[in-house]
Amino acid sequence: MHPAVLRRARVTHVVRRSRAAAPDLAAAHARVLVVKDDERDEAIAGCAAAIDAVDRLDRVVCLHDEEQLTAAHVARALGRPFLHAPEIVARARDKRRMRDHLQAVGFERVDSELVEGLDRLLAFAARVGFPLIIKPIDGQGSLSIHKAREERDLRRIHAELVARPGAPRYVVERFLEGEEYSVEALSEGGVHRVLAVTGKLWHDDESFVETGYVVPAAISPQRDAEIRAYVRAALTALGIQDGPTHTELKYTAEGPRLIETHTRVGGDSIAELVRLATDVDYIGLVVRQALGESVLAEVAEEPGFPRAAAVRFSLPPGEGRVERVEGVEEARRMPGVAYVEVFVAPGAWVDPRPSYPNRRVMAGAVGADREEALLRAERARDAVRLVLSPVEPPDGARGA
Repeated sequence: MHPAVLRRARVTHVVRRSRAAAPDLAAAHARVLVVKDDERDEAIAGCAAAIDAVDRLDRVVCLHDEEQLTAAHVARALGRPFLHAPEIVARARDKRRMRDHLQAVGFERVDSELVEGLDRLLAFAARVGFPLIIKPIDGQGSLSIHKAREERDLRRIHAELVARPGAPRYVVERFLEGEEYSVEALSEGGVHRVLAVTGKLWHDDESFVETGYVVPAAISPQRDAEIRAYVRAALTALGIQDGPTHTELKYTAEGPRLIETHTRVGGDSIAELVRLATDVDYIGLVVRQALGESVLAEVAEEPGFPRAAAVRFSLPPGEGRVERVEGVEEARRMPGVAYVEVFVAPGAWVDPRPSYPNRRVMAGAVGADREEALLRAERARDAVRLVLSPVEPPDGARGA
């Protein structure tokens, strides 16, 4: 649970067993309820109702993606407020449902279809053309996203991912060409305020792994205004009334086109970049709103940027076991550096292949402009060194 919530309320923290880390259990909660990883929402709601009977639960708060729908269901079962109704969360999480809804209300149409067998997949490709994008219907963090440039790619992706036992449901869409951005917003009573348009940096054109972000994005005032207006309209079309949203889009030859919207703040420290660049405490506002306060008056319709903020990530220099991590304190003392984090400990096995879990170093910085912020973040990131021992990997590590 975020410290900002703990500072403002007595918290009953519900956590699934595999995520019940020591900090969660040691924090200043009123109580911690650990449930099975596959526990049904109805059972969690029943536990919450039993607690509510002896110690009233006033609100339900959830700040991360994985449990948004569960939290919404629990809130409805208890008759307590939550920032988003279950239908809104489900519509945002399910990429196919989102596309269908936006088309039904006349907002936008992007060719999209559930992947239901190779024949239908090939028929979709014949109708729409290449390139295509195939991704889990409710995925996050750009995991298991694949681009098909030709039929051979489509057959391989289907065989390796879609057709394997226990695979999640996938959706196939026309690949949108253009620059990609994320848009960080806060809504209240159906009024949407955009705090920032975020620029993205990529490892390559195939892995869909972001290696950095910068706030504000390097775009013209005209494009910035067009994106902001588009996202406000998209949030209205999706039925968003309250709370934070993190919307990803591409600016195509036809203008902005939606990729997906999340009913939460952006991950990868994007909310912190917003705070550093705008002096608006995005997380603090979200927490206060979730606890029942009205906060939208504190967000300007067009927030200014007294400075720029950027974050850069790095992959390990190779495959091996981490002997030691060097340069962290040196990096933290560099000019403009706001934070440096290392997501690996000595003894762990690391893999240099581009993926979100394999990113091991994160450095954020501020600057007078985007270029300075990015340069400072890159220098801090590069100052951190993972010293590896090239021993044989543990069973199952290589090729995972």
